[in-house]
Amino acid sequence: MAICWPTGRRRGAAVVATGALAGGFGAAVGVARAGGRERHGSGQRRAAATRPRSPHTDHATARPCVGQTPAPLAWTSRFIPVGRAPRGERAGYTGRVRGWRQLYPHPIAGPDDAGAFVAALGLCTWGPVPGLDFPNLAEAMGHTARSVLDQTWFWKDDLHLARRVYYGRIVRGQPTFVAPELLPDLIAALGPAERDVAGLYRDGRLGREARAIHDHLVDHPRQPTRELRRGAGLRGTDQAAPTERALIELQRRLLICKVDLTGRTRGTYGYVWDLAERFWPEAFDEAGRTAVPLARAAVRAALARAGVALPPAQEARLLLWH
Repeated sequence: MAICWPTGRRRGAAVVATGALAGGFGAAVGVARAGGRERHGSGQRRAAATRPRSPHTDHATARPCVGQTPAPLAWTSRFIPVGRAPRGERAGYTGRVRGWRQLYPHPIAGPDDAGAFVAALGLCTWGPVPGLDFPNLAEAMGHTARSVLDQTWFWKDDLHLARRVYYGRIVRGQPTFVAPELLPDLIAALGPAERDVAGLYRDGRLGREARAIHDHLVDHPRQPTRELRRGAGLRGTDQAAPTERALIELQRRLLICKVDLTGRTRGTYGYVWDLAERFWPEAFDEAGRTAVPLARAAVRAALARAGVALPPAQEARLLLWH
């Protein structure tokens, strides 16, 4: 089986990885396609396949990989090797799908470990997705959806605000972590229509509250939740639930995100919101240059490595792909 996805910054190229070759998310061995021509001949591929493999080498580029344990505050979005599976095969690329738990078989004890876990998978949720064995931080740590909150509450904020991962209510509207390398593809995979606020509102697919929040943020960047509700005309106590639903609707479409905290103590903790494209402009610039089919192929490839294959109906429910 061959899986094709684009590499990080070279949107004109695609990488093909086969089940017989090793690699992780964001690093693969194969041929680069540019203008319909193969960059490497079959003789080069055969020669490369016979070379000794170092566990510390990115065999797609012959450059050293990042080490297995990232240094604090020096994490990179490139793939972090996860060691070798039995009989010399890399975890995640055997004759059958090994599942997401084998892609990062290391303890997760701090935010750096969590960042490495997200980098290895590309995409995961905070807690389990009901009815689906979807990669998630809670089960990777041996927690439940509730018990994981205490230990990791500020991890999500710190990793996201440092742009080491992207965090928002995305997959099925649940808290989701996205590796920076996959973020442009996840944005582009939605398609222009799914991020057209005026069109979604006109078609009845986006509520009035969501339209008001988005329109207010367009003209008023970096709004704390209280000020955002006031500016969007959602101040009443009866507007709390509709506001929460609207924030989720907008996050699922990667239109808005949290960009700061109002404080870290009881009584001061809260979020500051802004347009997601202001928070991570280069990811949205790259997404604008990526075709929807190519972007969806990249996201499907990341999920396939984790043992997740979504039929179209589930893609629509979980990812809003229509």
